Amino acid sequence: MRFTRMIYGANIGLGLAAYLFATSAAAQLTRTAEVKDFPLRNGVHMFLATGGNVAVLAGDDGVLLVDTQFAEMVDRLTAATKKISDKPIKYVINTHWHFDHTGGNEGFGKAGARIIAHENTFKRMSTAQELPAMNMKFDPSPAVALPVLTFTEASTLRINGLTAQMVHVANAHTDTDAVVFFKEANVIHTGDVYVNGAYPFVDAASGGSLRGMIAARKKILAMTNAETQIIPGHGALSNAEELKSSIAMLEEMEKRTTAALRAGKSLEQFLAGKPIADYDAKWAPREDQGVVFVTRAYEDVARFEKKK
Repeated sequence: MRFTRMIYGANIGLGLAAYLFATSAAAQLTRTAEVKDFPLRNGVHMFLATGGNVAVLAGDDGVLLVDTQFAEMVDRLTAATKKISDKPIKYVINTHWHFDHTGGNEGFGKAGARIIAHENTFKRMSTAQELPAMNMKFDPSPAVALPVLTFTEASTLRINGLTAQMVHVANAHTDTDAVVFFKEANVIHTGDVYVNGAYPFVDAASGGSLRGMIAARKKILAMTNAETQIIPGHGALSNAEELKSSIAMLEEMEKRTTAALRAGKSLEQFLAGKPIADYDAKWAPREDQGVVFVTRAYEDVARFEKKK
């Protein structure tokens, strides 16, 4: 995905990996980042490097990747898959359209992988897009980087003896979100609908919403049990209890924000009251992230309150 990166401040909220990528230090990190392999179950692995987390399913039928990080990572991700399988990368599933999850599509597409995603991912990647929160503009992706197979509500791919269920969760992180559940392995990749250990980024410009994210996380939780391994969009491998805790945090944030709006509080008044200071120690790795999250939550909930 080709994009124009402009100068902006620290308050972007897309996640630490994306923030770092926009700096010269991060560009160097992307060039040198190592891929760490975490074997899970039934041939499913989690690759952790510098962009969004990647799920890998390897077996006799070939290799399936969920998300592709940045273009600069294609060679290293390919090399990492060769350590666990000599089969070609046959499929890529994108969890959503953002550049830190689809940046490697072009490279893997040129190598022969078939790309699968929600229909809205195709629509957004095939047209010019903007991330106002990061002051970034994106050109349409080349044809080889675009999904060749799309779905609207759900789809299923059977490969290497496993069922990969793709389920659309609407208007959560974006309007393009899909979670991928490897049913027999009891492993689920959530994309950025759930990030572990940080406040989420609701990309309202791409159709996301706080209330949609709460609903989406509840939908994911209903698919899990105590043994489910959850690959978040960013952060360490997670589980149902951590996901449940994140839902409680978001619900409380939505409750406090709605109450503030109905009481007539301005954003400045809401921020001055430090409404989520009790959550910041757990969910704000960077000092500014609490302010960013409160601001975006306020703006998002305000849009829906005005419609009533």
